[in-house]
Amino acid sequence: MRIFIVEDNTSHLKLMQAKVTSLGYQVVGTSQTIHGTLPAIQKTQPAVVLVDINIQGENDGIQLAKSIKENTDAAVLFVTSQSESKVISEAVAVEPDGYLVKPVEPADLKANIELALFKNAQKAQNIKSSNEPEIKFGEEFLTVRTGEKLQVLQFKDIKFIKVDTKNYVTLMDVNNRPFVIRDSLKHVINAILPDSFIRTHHSYGVNIDYILFIDERDQIVHLKTDDTVPIGKSFKKDVYEKMNIKS
Repeated sequence: MRIFIVEDNTSHLKLMQAKVTSLGYQVVGTSQTIHGTLPAIQKTQPAVVLVDINIQGENDGIQLAKSIKENTDAAVLFVTSQSESKVISEAVAVEPDGYLVKPVEPADLKANIELALFKNAQKAQNIKSSNEPEIKFGEEFLTVRTGEKLQVLQFKDIKFIKVDTKNYVTLMDVNNRPFVIRDSLKHVINAILPDSFIRTHHSYGVNIDYILFIDERDQIVHLKTDDTVPIGKSFKKDVYEKMNIKS
């Protein structure tokens, strides 16, 4: 685990380094001033930054912590001897991932570091989830949410669908634009797309309206758009029945 320490008191800095190291963490950098600290943190990319609020006699550690949280993915823990309510309020407003009061006990340090890592991981997951594509659908279309864009996709414009990664389905439209949604192929075909779509393979489904012919020797569906989709052995019967093929 990579830790960066910001502490202007030399003896306190050495003591904190020793405590961090004794807990099995790696100190990847230290700083005793505000200047140049953020670039150093961005370069070393620690998982956690321990910040003394009272840097060089001022409460500049609060502003530094704010900059760290805004410009890096590191969790921030305040380490301080400050007990004034005003200072504490200002520190809390920055939303640190922990608050340690000197002298810091190793057990408290470890607990706060692990908790900060957990909270940061949860936060990152929530951000990731909020950016994942979501879908809304109507009778003839679905709307794919990707980031801040809402893209309306007509069912008739989807030529085939496929699975590249587990639980993520890619919808390919007639302009070869991929639209990725988080779902299973089975659910997309059975519950979202209309009856004109059929599953041909464990990883593929196709819009029947785009089928040009089926190569029975290689068991491949050829589409009018020059695309090909495989037919799996366990799906052949369903495909033939859906297309009213008698064999």
